[in-house]
Amino acid sequence: MTNSHLSMRVALYARYSSEGQREASIEDQYRNCERYAEREGWQIVERYHDKAISGSQGATGRPGYRQMLADAQAKQFDVLLVDDFSRLSRDQVETETARRRFVHWGVRLIGVSDGIDTDVKGHKMLSGFKGLMNDFFLDDLRDKTKRGMVGQVLKGYHGGGRSYGYRLVPEYDPSKKDPYGQPVRIGTRLEIDPGQAKWVQWIFQSYTDGLSPVKIVEDLTRREV
Repeated sequence: MTNSHLSMRVALYARYSSEGQREASIEDQYRNCERYAEREGWQIVERYHDKAISGSQGATGRPGYRQMLADAQAKQFDVLLVDDFSRLSRDQVETETARRRFVHWGVRLIGVSDGIDTDVKGHKMLSGFKGLMNDFFLDDLRDKTKRGMVGQVLKGYHGGGRSYGYRLVPEYDPSKKDPYGQPVRIGTRLEIDPGQAKWVQWIFQSYTDGLSPVKIVEDLTRREV
């Protein structure tokens, strides 16, 4: 093994979103990349991550990803390891843009689980195929999410999001248990929050009395609501 091989500076990037993943998946991804670096005798010099951020977001919405790209361009490391290319992005265009950037900057990009390596011939085709698969995954995820939200609303449950003046009350099915033995959550109802509801009523009454929206906001800020 050559000295240049041993002196390779390696960075790791990991990301998880709400796609059935959990915070520990960052460590799981790191561990997979660490094993790869150890086999190669490479030194890990930096770690980047984004937690609970969708892979459909570009660099703007992911601070860890944005910093990683900036450091790659500045040649702060020689190789970037990701568990697989979907951690870079679920968007085909963003994945391809990232791959081209790394090639242009002379930084090697490796997807450990999917076997894509920008130093290996044919990586363009593999990356393009993987990006297309991730694009299809996003489209399917959007359709399933929308379908699920519509179904919940038709059953009388809340469709998502938080509304001031209400609190979210989960509803469970006592006859069904999750793998941990807890009742399965089947939906969420909205319930009036008395503490917030009085301010909702105050806002409407103030507007009816002639206060402008700007004045209402100023009063709420002054009252520390």
